Amino acid sequence: MKHSSKFPVHGSEVPAPGTGPEPAKADDTIDPRVLFNKLWMGKWTIFACTVACATLGLTALTFQTERYRASARVLVDTPDTNVVNIQEVLVDQQFDRDTVLNEIEILRSTGLIERVIHELRLEYDEEFNPFLQDRKAPLLERVVESLPFEPTLRPIFESAKLIKPEQPPLTEAATAEMTRVGIISAIRKNLEITPVGESRVLAIAFTSTSPRTAARVVNEVANQYIVDQLEAQLNSTRSATEWLSEQSTELRIRMEESEAEVEELRAEIAEQEGQSREVTQQRLDGLVASLARARQNATVIAATQARLQNALEDGTDLNSISEFRNSVLIQRYRTEIDDLTAELQKLSRYHPERRSIEANIDDLDERSRREAIQIVEAIDRDLQVALDQEKITEAEIIELENRLVEQSGSELKLHQLEREALANRSIYENFIARLKETSVQEDLQKANARVLTPAEVPAHALTSTRNRIAAASILGGLILGTCIVLLRDALNTTFRATRQIEEMTGLPVLANIPSIGKKAKRGDIVRHLMDNPGSALSEAIRNLRTSILLSNVDRPPRVIMFTSSVPREGKSTTSILTALTSRKMGRSAIIVDCDLHLPTLSGMIGAGSEKPGLLSILESTSTVEDAIHEDQETGLHIIMSRTGEKRNKVNAADILSSKKFENLISELTTKYEMVVLDTPPALVVSDARILSANVDTVIYTLRWDDTPRGAVMDGLRELQSIDAPIAGLVVTMINESKAARYAYEGHRYYKGQYRDYYVEQ
Repeated sequence: MKHSSKFPVHGSEVPAPGTGPEPAKADDTIDPRVLFNKLWMGKWTIFACTVACATLGLTALTFQTERYRASARVLVDTPDTNVVNIQEVLVDQQFDRDTVLNEIEILRSTGLIERVIHELRLEYDEEFNPFLQDRKAPLLERVVESLPFEPTLRPIFESAKLIKPEQPPLTEAATAEMTRVGIISAIRKNLEITPVGESRVLAIAFTSTSPRTAARVVNEVANQYIVDQLEAQLNSTRSATEWLSEQSTELRIRMEESEAEVEELRAEIAEQEGQSREVTQQRLDGLVASLARARQNATVIAATQARLQNALEDGTDLNSISEFRNSVLIQRYRTEIDDLTAELQKLSRYHPERRSIEANIDDLDERSRREAIQIVEAIDRDLQVALDQEKITEAEIIELENRLVEQSGSELKLHQLEREALANRSIYENFIARLKETSVQEDLQKANARVLTPAEVPAHALTSTRNRIAAASILGGLILGTCIVLLRDALNTTFRATRQIEEMTGLPVLANIPSIGKKAKRGDIVRHLMDNPGSALSEAIRNLRTSILLSNVDRPPRVIMFTSSVPREGKSTTSILTALTSRKMGRSAIIVDCDLHLPTLSGMIGAGSEKPGLLSILESTSTVEDAIHEDQETGLHIIMSRTGEKRNKVNAADILSSKKFENLISELTTKYEMVVLDTPPALVVSDARILSANVDTVIYTLRWDDTPRGAVMDGLRELQSIDAPIAGLVVTMINESKAARYAYEGHRYYKGQYRDYYVEQ
């Protein structure tokens, strides 16, 4: 009866054929419809965050002081900084991004701003001077000062850093410095300088609470910038004139010294004209050729010596070496050895003269070897002579090279001094010409910038800032609400989609059971199924029954167990509806309440209490026929678990695993075509694991958007550990109107949008 199969629980094992669909691969792409529907589901959260942030932004705007913005435009030319090349003064230099940044920093410099403060007397303006402003102490500090025990309480609040300690009075110098720094910081904060496109125009803008002050500051900044340009150029020209004058004097002295050195060296060379550098060069070339031949000869002798020495050490036949073969003495010894060898071959093995002849042959071999050694030693001496000759030649070459260097050094030094003298004269003449030009240029200075558009007093306060704050508040609210909605969706740990369930469990979803209302009781659901055979609920239950029967076409399951992870997941209701639908379709069915801990079927359909229950059958105090209750309204056959039959010392697991219970199930299968077992949750007690051994298939139920994923996975692991024949899962209590708005496959395309199809006309 038991069907053995394996199925994966969160990727633990690969399912056996027919046990469930293969999990689909993860799709990294984001469907815009999915994202839109998630945000649409949380539209009220987004709306509330937007309204709250917009309200805060608008409230902040009511306390904001109106500000005015004035602007001017200045054309900037490139400065004449090169004081050496007059052509670069006449030609317009490149105006690049670095030049723009340099000019912007000049406009924001401390020195320029200080001149603006002095000219406009801004140190007497409350907007800029913090010491002239009516600064109130923080609220907590004012409260502490108003208390009668202020001297006692102040140290306590100061130690807790809730209020600032009293500061000693500032000196006049410290006050002046703080005032200067504060005014500079205030001006620099509200001063805005930006380039206009790719042009040489800079836009200077200033924001102030006074429109007249804004215009005055902008115009004064532009004027001081032009004054700064003139002063910088004048100082640069004067410095250049002084520097050129000093450099010209130094260059004149250096030029005279270099020309004197040239004349002195020429005199020395004239005294040494009797010597010929060409003859020395010819002798050097001849010695270099001789050195090359000497090195080649030494290399050949060394190779010959190494070859003969290796032949002697290896015992090579001397007659095979040409140097040994050319020796007359070795040839004579070889001839005598050949004659003795021929004579030895004529004698018998035991001839008395054989030993004497062999001794003579050995003696001749030894003489030949000594002669060969003498030949090698002679070659060694030749090699040493060749190496000595090579060293002598190298020494002569070095001597001639030194002599040649000495002869040519004077001429080279003369050429070098002549070039230096010519360069010094050229530089000197260039500096003299530039000195005259800069002297004239000092009287022709002009500013490298001019004001194109002076600042006008603004007639209206800034609205862009207020608009930006309002827009930022609304945008911030939208972003905050969106983040909350997406975070809430990301933190959801329940199941909402059929595809999601199948991917995580590896098991098919056999049916999706819709909810008929949050307040509907179990009896109301049964009556809804009976009264509305064409409803979506009826169609879902028929689909579930069909899926169960088709899970094994050859042997359709007859004993079907319903279980879940935790209570209140619609397990008992679904089991009743399945059995009831089977009976309405002409197939006999019975449902057995196997939950001995918390019986539910009797209260669900309002059955009377006169019939005995499951424990009475198993204790043999009642027959099966007497315990079967037939509901008058639905005609469904039921075996209930009665609360009054419970025994304190009776263990439900022992009863359900007994042989009597197995016999009961076997007896019911002979009378009914479908036996439905309503069992306790798998994670609460072990009854479901025990009962799975006596069933043909297990239907696992979970509640839509309620049952935690971890609970489902843990419950499936419990059943997997005993090879329970799980056919698939059933999703219960689906809110179709809500599920249709989720952008998940499984509901949006048929359940939620086409509900009218199931309603009888």
